Amino acid sequence: MSPSDIVNRAGGRSSRRAKRALHVPPMLPTLENRLPLTAPMDEDQIARIDDASMSILEDVGVVFRDPVALDDWRKAGANVVGDLVKFDRAHIRSLISSIPQTITIHA
Repeated sequence: MSPSDIVNRAGGRSSRRAKRALHVPPMLPTLENRLPLTAPMDEDQIARIDDASMSILEDVGVVFRDPVALDDWRKAGANVVGDLVKFDRAHIRSLISSIPQTITIHA
């Protein structure tokens, strides 16, 4: 069989690549934000959320199932009954005030 007898196939890698190059996927329409911009909360709204969250911590409490965490809260002065921890509002405020304003994270 001579090289002139060899006939190129219609298929093959090059033809598949050419077909893929010709196909352009349709573009999706751009998204449009129809939601209104949110306004920041005023001082009264912030105070209401703060009061409600403090009431939950004081009256309902938080369940901790880790004995080490329960012991830590007991040492910190929280009211621990079983696995339920209830916090005093002033105690939470003092813990929040002890958090540093900035921290440095080292990679």
